[in-house]
Amino acid sequence: MFSKPKICFTIGAMALKKFFLLALVGATSLVHAQTIVLGKNHQFVQTGAMSVTTNGFFGAFRIDDSSLNYTSGSVLKPNSDTQSMFYNGNFWEFQSSLLGASDFAAQYPQGSYEFIAGGASGGSRILDDTNPLWPTFEPRILNFDDWSAPQVAPAREVQFDSWTLPSGANDGATFVLLVNLTMGTLPFLTGLPTTATSVTIPAGTLVPGNNYLLEVIYSSREWTLNNGIDGIGSSFRIYDKRTFRTFRAVPEPMTMLTLGAGVALLIRRRRAHRA
Repeated sequence: MFSKPKICFTIGAMALKKFFLLALVGATSLVHAQTIVLGKNHQFVQTGAMSVTTNGFFGAFRIDDSSLNYTSGSVLKPNSDTQSMFYNGNFWEFQSSLLGASDFAAQYPQGSYEFIAGGASGGSRILDDTNPLWPTFEPRILNFDDWSAPQVAPAREVQFDSWTLPSGANDGATFVLLVNLTMGTLPFLTGLPTTATSVTIPAGTLVPGNNYLLEVIYSSREWTLNNGIDGIGSSFRIYDKRTFRTFRAVPEPMTMLTLGAGVALLIRRRRAHRA
């Protein structure tokens, strides 16, 4: 999450950063105690019905503490750099800023990543990331024009393509999320099978006059049991391609007509009073 597309991403960066790992793991059936997670993300911005351009890349790591009271979390990367993680109350985690392609390749190269948890109950685990798992193509909002200035009352459908998992992935999902940039909230998030081609956002979700970010994520995963810290729990390698657009919600036409009629009535009353 980010020129003008970069600014759009920056507006939503704080909200998207909070929700990244939520969307990253997503399906509760795949969440195992004491997991380690390596995430790589390719972000796009959509500015037209078929116009999708790269907006940047970012990487992320997570170690699930699982009440083991780790004292630190870090990752030794293939380029010999060590990335420290931050504790959020349940996890040690890190998410990078948005990077260009060359910087991302240099900072998050293919190879072996060693996850290290400090403390008496800590340990380490090497996660092999030699083969990338990028989804097969870029997600697009197929009914892009319907989201240019959507009315707030009706239910709204988001349409997108189905997709297939790349070689090496053993699980995947399509996520659709809606971020209210004005309020800093996440009013809609859902995970769907890769065969899905649409989802409906319930009526009344949008607030008139508020700015939003709508994003479709193709999330390709390889998860392995008994491959967390010291072989306990699971490991996840997750490669996401994410396409977003921004928009401003507007009132439904009847509401606007009603407001207009009210203003006209008020003007007439003021003129009559003056007379």
